[in-house]
Amino acid sequence: MGRFVVLAYRAHTGGAPPGSTRTADEARVRTQAPTHVPTTNGSSGGSSERRVGPDINAIVRACREEGRVRTVFQPIVDMRTGAMCGFEALARFPMYRPDEWFQAAADSGMAGWFETTILRAALASLPDLPAGCFMSVNLSPDAIQAPEARSAFGEYESLDQVVIEITGQVDSAEAAAIADALEPARSRGARVSVDESGRGGTCLISLTTLHPDFLKLERSLVAGIDELPALQKAVGAALALAGHLGAGVVAQGIETEGEIETVVGLGVPYGQGFAFGHALPQLMAHAHRHEQTIKRLSA
Repeated sequence: MGRFVVLAYRAHTGGAPPGSTRTADEARVRTQAPTHVPTTNGSSGGSSERRVGPDINAIVRACREEGRVRTVFQPIVDMRTGAMCGFEALARFPMYRPDEWFQAAADSGMAGWFETTILRAALASLPDLPAGCFMSVNLSPDAIQAPEARSAFGEYESLDQVVIEITGQVDSAEAAAIADALEPARSRGARVSVDESGRGGTCLISLTTLHPDFLKLERSLVAGIDELPALQKAVGAALALAGHLGAGVVAQGIETEGEIETVVGLGVPYGQGFAFGHALPQLMAHAHRHEQTIKRLSA
């Protein structure tokens, strides 16, 4: 299997947010409950709530003005060899948190345009991808079905190095439509990844409809796994499910050597987290301090 870059720009589509695997500064672009502040409704004299975050004009400027969104990359490691096998691209924005930007774009009906602007910025880095790596780009279900995203993918003859990660929940009612929207990119070689956080993740019917190439396990299933048998059983179940689907598994949020040893022992093929490196502006495969440990554990 080749190396890959996972591009994570997450947009909120409702329901409980998936578990965060990073701090606010290094987090995957996942949405959380947005901050609200009370404001007076002048017409009624009562109070209502106003979201704190970028307004529609800021969203438009982010889409139109080059350089307002930055991309950084966090490595992903092959837990069988210890080598870096990919990167996850993360978005950085001025002033507000990533989840506030994505929520504002969704609230303004511009999720497709906004997420595709970020997508294009990341795909532009494909020529800099280290040899053998592949890139997974994360999009919300709404953005996947938007014409802007289809157009962006259509500009590339080959998407062999790209994995499209579906963010948030996908219920059975929309799974078929999303699968259809993904087909043109898949026909060019793109692969598909879904979250299996264990907390409102994609339902089983949707998984069989989408037929993903990867399942991604959130930090909530990895944190302290070396000391929690229940998490070990949960990850074992996820591995069994992935086996039935023919999918690989990526364990996110790995931070300690104990978590590394347990994840390797369970047979999880891919890992990601601060243990292997923080997000950087450059795409660069390099040795990390746990590489020899993983090789020893996998021998």
